[in-house]
Order: sequence, then structure tokens, then C-alpha cells
Amino acid sequence: MSTPSELRRAVLDAWAASPDRFREDANAEEDAALGAYRDRAVVELAQNAADAAVRAGAPGRLVLRLEDAGDDGGARLLALNTGAPLDAEGVRALSSLRASAKRTDASLTGRFGVGAVSVLAVSDDVTWVSRAGGVRFSADLARAAVADRASEALDAAVAARGGAVPVLRLPFAVSADDGPQDVRSLLDGEGCDTAAVVVLRDRGAVEEVAAALEAVDDTLLLALPALAEVVVQLPGAPPRVLRDVSQRWHLLRRRGAFEPDELEGLGVEERERAARTGWSVTWALPREPRHLPGVLLAPTPTDEPLDAPAVLVADLPLDAGRRRVPDGPAARRALREAGAAYAALLEERALAGEDVLEAVPVGLAAGWVDAAVREAAVQALGAARVLQPVGETGGPLRADRAQALDDGPLADDPTALAALAPLVGGLVAAPRRARAALEVLGVRRVGLADVAEVLPSDPAAWRAAAAALAPAAVDPAAREQLAVLRVPLADGRTAASPRGVLLPSGGEDGVLAAALEDLADAGLRLVHPLVVAEPAAVRLLTALGAQPAGPGDLLAAPEVAQLVVDLDDDDERVPHLLALVAEAVRAQGLAPGDLPALAELPLRAESGEVLPAAGLVLPGSPAAGLLDPDEVAPVHPDLLERWGEPVLAAVGVADALAVVPLGDVDPHDPPTELLDVAGGQEWLDEVLERAGDGAVASGVAVVRDLDLLREGAEGALLEHLAAVPALRSAVLDPVRVVRPDGSSLDLAPPSAGWLRAELGLAGCAAPGCEEGLAAVLPQAPAWAGGADPALGRALGLVAASGDLDADGWQRVLDGAADLVPPVRLEAVAVLPLWRALAEATSADPALAEHLVPPSHVLALDAGAAVVVVPAERAAVVDDPCWAQRTDLGARLVAGADLAAALADALEISLSSELAPGRVDPVGSTTTSAVPPQVRSALPGCPPRWTEHDALTVDGQEVGWWVTGRGEHADVRATTVDGLARGLALAAGRWHARALVAELLAVPDRAAAALVEDAAGERA
Repeated sequence: MSTPSELRRAVLDAWAASPDRFREDANAEEDAALGAYRDRAVVELAQNAADAAVRAGAPGRLVLRLEDAGDDGGARLLALNTGAPLDAEGVRALSSLRASAKRTDASLTGRFGVGAVSVLAVSDDVTWVSRAGGVRFSADLARAAVADRASEALDAAVAARGGAVPVLRLPFAVSADDGPQDVRSLLDGEGCDTAAVVVLRDRGAVEEVAAALEAVDDTLLLALPALAEVVVQLPGAPPRVLRDVSQRWHLLRRRGAFEPDELEGLGVEERERAARTGWSVTWALPREPRHLPGVLLAPTPTDEPLDAPAVLVADLPLDAGRRRVPDGPAARRALREAGAAYAALLEERALAGEDVLEAVPVGLAAGWVDAAVREAAVQALGAARVLQPVGETGGPLRADRAQALDDGPLADDPTALAALAPLVGGLVAAPRRARAALEVLGVRRVGLADVAEVLPSDPAAWRAAAAALAPAAVDPAAREQLAVLRVPLADGRTAASPRGVLLPSGGEDGVLAAALEDLADAGLRLVHPLVVAEPAAVRLLTALGAQPAGPGDLLAAPEVAQLVVDLDDDDERVPHLLALVAEAVRAQGLAPGDLPALAELPLRAESGEVLPAAGLVLPGSPAAGLLDPDEVAPVHPDLLERWGEPVLAAVGVADALAVVPLGDVDPHDPPTELLDVAGGQEWLDEVLERAGDGAVASGVAVVRDLDLLREGAEGALLEHLAAVPALRSAVLDPVRVVRPDGSSLDLAPPSAGWLRAELGLAGCAAPGCEEGLAAVLPQAPAWAGGADPALGRALGLVAASGDLDADGWQRVLDGAADLVPPVRLEAVAVLPLWRALAEATSADPALAEHLVPPSHVLALDAGAAVVVVPAERAAVVDDPCWAQRTDLGARLVAGADLAAALADALEISLSSELAPGRVDPVGSTTTSAVPPQVRSALPGCPPRWTEHDALTVDGQEVGWWVTGRGEHADVRATTVDGLARGLALAAGRWHARALVAELLAVPDRAAAALVEDAAGERA
């Protein structure tokens, strides 16, 4: 073996003989120190310690201590380890580049012999020493040795490098006594065999080493399993001891041999080593979350990223810098084995009961090494038992034996999954964070529609599964899938879908439960009671279209009507239904008429006879007083005592007259209830006549039992109708009828029409009727005297002219013609009547066509008294001029604007049609200017007028007359009052005649009168 001095001499001789060799060694050492090994001093020292432990065949211990002397310098890193001490072969390896002493030892970590150069990144002086001696490498000693070796060429090469020389090629022996004075005591104190003393170059080196020591963690022990303990000591901090990594990590180690062809492409020594050592992989999965290096360890950290929740240590070929894995058959084999081992580790943990889904590789690979490991891991995981089933005890499942719910609210709901597990074989949870992993593993996804199809038919089991599905109802997509959910019904059937099935409330009481059974037997699709008892299942069904149904809703179902028809006398189902009605009354406040289908419910009368509920009345009730006792009977006292009035009234036993709501009615397909009530068919005929085919009436309601009215109870009936809002509305509120083209009309409701005809009130004068109408219309019966005004109008009573239709006006005309003189009416009573008729016929020409002209009419005689005259002896006054002509017959007055309409309606002449209106040229006349104050008050009046001593028109004396209108009108008058009328009429301001008269009579008051008139106009 060569000694350090011999090794040094041989190197110096070689450099002197070949300065190029010097340059090669210097460059190689510098490249390693500043490049591939620039940050590995601590790791490489630990690796040497691990190899020393292996050579000694005992667990290794390593102490890493940073001694910092402060700004004065002298800081050093000490690495003390147990194991085989440094020997001559080791010194030779340290003194060479890429010639490891570990080449022939398969159990050792180093391979290139350049790891020691890593300390040169932080130090120019490092010593390896044991109790028997050691070796020192120093830049200062190396430069001195080179300088002592006289060689002109070598000196020039050193000068060209600025005096820098290789350090590790020139070893200097250190005896046990020559080494650092405190090393022996340190070795003894720590129980170690070898120490590396690294004198740190500067503060930067100190900080770099301190950071490296801070970073030492379990990863170092995982990469170097020969080290059983690592102690890290930093200045001012207590020692940090790392040991027993198996307590913090799940470990799996595997090794094997390469096939010969897998070693192709490797260098000679690397191929020999790989053939000798084979491949080895170690996976370490943390038991608790912790920081991971994120790179492949081989065993020192490489630059190959690894995106896995575990640490991989693999012995596989590396490049010269030990940072990259060259792609090749040997590397590919080792990475495949690493992937398979990872799958085995996950299976091992899964078999221990852990959930390893989050450890399954997903996403994009971080590099080719990561991709190779992933590919092998995923392939192996396909056959590994790594999926924890829900609710099963058989252990983990392979991916091809597992199923998971589609993404949704139930995929990772533990309660829901536990309930659904018996229905879905191999069911596993699919939490959102692990769904990508399930996809990578190829786990079959199961939709909620698939789950819905396998729900059990047994109601108890079904409701448990349905309760588990309930949270999914918040998701529209989930609701769509669950639309195929089959639902167990109370009668043993199964509904094909939740839509439209009924969810009855109540039923806990025995009688109520019996009623629900009766309804189910009658065909109602009632959800099974066991299902209804589970709130979560009810929520699910409601979200999927099932209809919550209270007792009243159930009783309103069409199947109940047929059930009632099928009931026999004393049928045990009758009390069941009454119990359900009682619950509906309590819970929903049913009113009489709300359950028309129960009107035929057989109940016992006071006499013992069994009658339909609609044929019974409550004793002492309004109905008992209104309805014919030959048609209805009091209900049996026992029924009244047991069920009470509200329940019996709800099924149709009459307390008051009942309203039957019918909703929308098609006249060609009317409900039976409408055909059964008085006036129903007649009303339908009217709808068809006035609205035509295809019309639909909306909001129809009728009053039941009107045709059973007791004789002499008409007045009480009106009071009853007025007192009960629902009854009043059924008689008063018009029914909207919509034609196919969208147009509509309003008709009186059916019950109003029947009452008008039966009570004979149509066309009768109501109490308080207008005087003119009251004189010509028949008086209402005494029992109608207290009728509600609006109700009276709906039944045909007339209080004002606005209440009259065409038939009403005809009655007015006929009544007027039948009056027997003397007529005790004043003009003030009939004037509104004439104007109302004229307005009505003017607004509705069809009204005039409907009226039959009367033979006699009410009119005013020459003295303005009201008289009845033949129509041919009467005339309608055109305007105020013609009102003076009493020679043309009795007069009817409606106003100049409505005179023609009234004349047409009555087919009598206008006054102007009976005479030419010619002014006779008799007596003296004077033409005068109209005073300015009058023209100011009457814009448009003529500027002049003619005064007569006496004025006649067609030989009849008048006080004034106007021919034409406006500024060109011919105004004639015999008096100031007549002139005022003539000028006002000519100007079209008849209402201003009093003002004009004042202006003419008292000119001095003109200004004041005009101001007052203007003020009145503004008001």
C-alpha cells in the first residue's frame, strides 16, 4: 500500500512531467466542488459514515456538530461516526478522482470516489482522523508542496491558475498525536471511531453548513439505513437526535438482480457494480403529514422530481454528478420495480385498514422518472387490493371489483354510503379529493339511476335507502336520475315514479290508519306508511314530485267519489271517512262545500232512515229553517254527538246553504254538480248562446239546494245569502267566459239567474228606487224590502236607471203607458228618466232595436204637468227654442244632445219636424248691437240682434227665437231675459244665460259678473 507521502510524490511527479495532467486534475476537482457536489458536504459525510458502519457490520452512529467561533474565524464542522476506521485504501480513494475504494463492495453506497470533494465547496482544510491516525488535505500545504517541486512548466501552469492547485490529490499523513488536539477526546466522548474535521472557509460557508444541518431529517436515515442514529448539534441549541424512522414511516424495501441485457449502455465499472449489486428500492410513507423532499433519493438527493406522497430511495444508475438518472434499460427496470413496490406498499396499508386513495398517482408527471414510476404503479394498482369498501368486512378490494357513485352529494356521504352499500356491490367512497384517483384506477362509476333501480321492494328497507338518497335531492341532475325511483304504495303496489304519488300526513291513530287503508284500496296512490314515517324519505319524494296530501287533499281525490258511491248502509268505512274528515277539519279548517264528493255519504237521519249527507240538515240551523222539511231531514243525534257540527257540515249535512266551487267549466263537458243544481242547465245554454262553441267559463260556483226552499222563506233566504260571504259571492260575482279567440264577456252566475226567475224580483222597484222608476215599475214583495242592495240588483230589483237592461227598459216604457191619470209625478221625476233612456240607447244602438215603441208615453203638457198621452200626440223637444212651442203636442225633454236618440227609441217626432220654425213678419222691429260686455262673455255670439214688440213663429207667440248658430245666427227677442237665452243658445253656451241676463240688465256690474263667472269656470 502506498503511504500519503508516496501518493503525493507520484502525483507531483506526474504533474511535473505533464502540466496538462495538473490542469486536468485541477479542473476536475474544481468542477466537482463547484458543480455536481456543490451542496452535498453534509450528505457525503453521512454517506461515508454509513459505509463505515456497513464495513464494521454494526449499526452506525453519526454526530454532526457545527462549532462557530464567531467573526474571529476558526469555525468548523465535525462529523464523528462509528464503524471501520479510515485505512490506506480509503486514503488512496480520497486522494484520487473517480476511483472509489468501494468498487468491489456491493453493500456500500459510494461509487465514483469523488464524494469527498464536496467539502471543498465550504473548506480549504479538511482532516479525516481516527485513533490510529489519519489524513489531511489542505490548500496551503498543497500549494507549498507544488512550489517545492521545481518544474518550470508546472510553475507556469500553477501561475496560469492564479496559484490554485488541486487539494484532494495531495494527502498529508496525520498521526494520532498530530491531529486536532480535541479530536481524540471528542471520539471518546461520543463513542465514535472516526472524525472528519472540516475547517470552514468563511461566514458564507458557516451559514451554508448551518442551513444544511437544519435540513437534516428522517430523509437522511431513510436514504442511509446503515445509520441507526444521527445527532445534529448547532451552536446554542440542544442536540437533535434522529433514530427509529420505522415509528414515523411505513417502510417497504425490495431488491433484485438485473438481466444482462438491461446493463447495456453502462460504463465498465458501473456495469460491474450493477451486475454485482442489482437494483434496490425503498419506499417510505409517512404515518403523519410531513415535508417530503419531492425528489428521487439514490440514495443522496438527485434532481429528478418525484410527485408522490412518499419518499423513494432507489439504487440505480446515475450520471457522473449523481444528480440525474440516465435513461436506459437498467434505470427503466429499477423504476418499474419502484412502481410495483409502491403499489405493494399501498396495498399493505390498505390491508391494515387505511384509506390510501389520496396516495394514488394522479395528474401530470413531474418528469420522465416520475412518469415511469407512475406508469408501473398504476398498472400494479389495478390488481392491488387498495380500495376500502363501505360496510363490508372482507377487506380491501381490487379496482375491478369496486364501484363508486357518480360525482354528487352522496359520493362521500358516510351515512348514505352505509345505507346504499347493501344495494351496490363493492361500493367505495368517492370523495371529491380522490375522484381523479378512482378514475386512474378505472373504478366503475354508478349513477343514481342505477341505484334507484335496485332499491328493495320491502318498505322498511326501501325507506332506509331512500333516506340515504335524500341529500341528493338538492342537485337538479341527481333529481333527474332519481325520477325512475320506484315507490312502494300502501296497497302493496309499486309506483313507477315518485311523480304524482300522495304523501299522506297523519294516520298514526288507528281509525285514521284504517281510513288511509280504505283510500288505498279505492285506488289512491298512497305511499306506504312505513315510508311516510321517515322524514328524510318524505323529503326525497317531495323533491322528486310526490304530492304532500293532508286529509282534505286525500278526500278531494276523484277516487273518493267512487268509494262513496260504493258504500252500503252502515258500512264500516263510513266512520273511517268521517274520522279523516274530522282530522281535515282540525288541520285544514274545511268549510261546507269543500268536499262535494262526500255529499252522497250515507248517514242516518233522526228518523233512523239512511240518507245521503246532502239530504240531511243540522237541527236548528239556518238550513233547517230555509229548506223544505219534505225534502230534507235532521241528522241523527248520535252522529251529531260523536262527530260534531263542523265535521257533519264538511261532508254535506246542511248547516247553511252550501256553495259548490266548480272552477273552470267547459259547457260541452260540464261537471255533474252543475247539472244537478237548480238553473245549471239553463245557465250552460246561455253560455253557449252568447259565447259560442269552445268558450270556457272560469271560477264558476253555485249555491246548492235552492230548489228545496221552504214556502214563505224567501225573505229569510235573502237575509241568509247576504249574511254569508261565500253565498253572497256565488250570487253576485260575475263569471268570466273566454271565447276561443281570446275575447271574453261577463255573465251572471248560475244561481243568480235561477233566483231571478224563481223569486220574481226581476224588474221590480227596489226600496228607495228613483221616483220616476218607482212610479212605472211593479213594487217588490214586502219580504224583499230588507234585501242587501247589491244582492237585490243581482236578483233583478231596480233602484236606479243604471240597473236596467233592455228588458228592464221595456218594462219601464210599458209601465208608463199603463199609468192611469191623473199621474202624480212632477217633471223633476221624469226628466232624469227620459235622459237616462236617451243615454242608454245612444251608447248601445242595439238597445233601441230591442225596444218595442209604447202606445202611450209620459210627457209634459202646456203647463209642464206630467201626463200620459198617445205617442203620436207627443214630440221630443230639439232645443230650448222649441220648448216654447206647446202647440206641437205634449213634450219629452232629454237635452239637445240626446233628443234625436230619445225620438228614435220611442219612434216619435222631434218638435222641429212638426213645424217649419218660420218667424212671422208682424209688429215693429229694431236691430241693435250686442253690448261689448256680453260679446266678451260669449265668444262667438252674433254682433247684432233684433227686438220685437211681439214675436210669433209659425203663428205661435214666443218670447225669443234663434235661427242658425254662431256669429251669423239670427237672434230675436221681446224681453231682456229672452235676449239672454237667445244669445247664450246662439253662442253654444246655454248654461251662461243667467250671466248674460245680468250683464244686459245691470251693465255696471259687468266686470264683477265676469269675474265671478270666470272663477266659477275655473272651479
